[in-house]
Amino acid sequence: LQEPSEQEIIPKILLDVVIPTYRLELRYLHRICELKVPETLRTTFIVIVDNPDWLIQKAINELKAPDNVTGDQAASLLQAFLSAHSPANNIRVRCNATNLGASASRNRGIEESAADYILFLDDDVTPMQIFSTPISKRFQQRTKRLLPLWVWFAFLEAQIYLFIMLQCS
Repeated sequence: LQEPSEQEIIPKILLDVVIPTYRLELRYLHRICELKVPETLRTTFIVIVDNPDWLIQKAINELKAPDNVTGDQAASLLQAFLSAHSPANNIRVRCNATNLGASASRNRGIEESAADYILFLDDDVTPMQIFSTPISKRFQQRTKRLLPLWVWFAFLEAQIYLFIMLQCS
């Protein structure tokens, strides 16, 4: 009998990516939601829409929804659209009833999450494969130390990213 490899016996790290959005730029959301996630992570992308009127207009104009679509229906359509274009990733879309601001939207993302860790990404970044960079390795090293909060800046391909990770357990 062969002994299991180290990767087989290491449990997957639960990581949710929370993306608060006001402008709802589908080209950016699409790129974020199609990020390739390593097999060591189990990830859900949680999009929190903070502009229900804009979500409804986007659903009507870009997702071909009927004119009488509700905010919840528009969120479901957006979720289906993003999931169809990123079938390997688990994606949830939630919409605030009113414009609450970025901080309240991040807090809602925390409430929606059931993961061990949360990564916050802004909706206007053009992400590179953040999980396949040294950041992913750094995350895996940090999780062994169980830090409750860590923040770092990364300068990658002429863009500065701010990463905030929360340990939720």
